Amino acid sequence: MARIRKGAAKPAPQFLEDDPSTGYLPGRAWPTVRYGLSTLLASALLVFAIELIVRGDFFGTVDFFMQPFKPGWTTIIVFALVLLGLDAILGRSHQSLMIVAPLTLALAFVGHQKSRYLGDPLYPTDFLFARQIVALMPLLVRERPWTAVMLAVGIVGGLTLLVYGWRTWRRRVPILSRKGRLARLALAVPLLAFFVSIMDYATFSWTRDRLQI
Repeated sequence: MARIRKGAAKPAPQFLEDDPSTGYLPGRAWPTVRYGLSTLLASALLVFAIELIVRGDFFGTVDFFMQPFKPGWTTIIVFALVLLGLDAILGRSHQSLMIVAPLTLALAFVGHQKSRYLGDPLYPTDFLFARQIVALMPLLVRERPWTAVMLAVGIVGGLTLLVYGWRTWRRRVPILSRKGRLARLALAVPLLAFFVSIMDYATFSWTRDRLQI
């Protein structure tokens, strides 16, 4: 039998039915529980970071999560379901964080800046005025050049790290099985659809009232 030469290129990781990193093992509960807990923990940390950026107050953020009549824990569960569904679509465990985390943290920063200077939170309709914000960039460069330089460096650096992390994660993390992806979608999609259905504030919802959202 020919010997395997040293230094040979390693094959790309593929799904193995008994690989714990895939998060779906038929008949084995612990990897599935571990994946669920890690997703819930990542969601909690992300929601906490968003609230901390928006509020700018650490103790106020902690108090927000300690009060049962606040929607903090409901938001964590919704974020966990979103991460779960995106993992199924992307085919890798926890890769959804590379999309959700930068986007939501950037929106939190923009919302904090708006509330700081204008006194209003960020609304969905604010994105209709995105062209006006872009039109003000030359004024920002002229008035505060170093701020503009730091902003440009931060954007380029952040995008570079995101692309590098994305490629590295897809090379090293095994592909989810079809069963694992279907199981995630079967859990996330109906619950997210139910959550969307109760968000019509024109009608009363007992569930929405109990969840304090």
